[in-house]
Amino acid sequence: MSNEQEKSKRQRRFLEKETNVKRWNKKLRSNNWIDDTTPPDVANKNIKRHVNHGKLCSCWMCGNPRKYHNELTMQEIKFKLKEDDYEGI
Repeated sequence: MSNEQEKSKRQRRFLEKETNVKRWNKKLRSNNWIDDTTPPDVANKNIKRHVNHGKLCSCWMCGNPRKYHNELTMQEIKFKLKEDDYEGI
């Protein structure tokens, strides 16, 4: 890879992150998670945390259903269905 291609990839990632920060800032402010009385350093910390993974929290309602409810993933469900079909033959 040339240096120019690597540079453009880096720039693209940087711009995507900036865009996501702006989007999350707007989203968190519209949902009153952050308001004008929130200190800027706390607001920036919260925004940057949400940019990485998009979840507002990790409670049992928002978190991983496999962890909290012992649910199977779609891949496991499909495999089980196929396995049951083969047993029926």
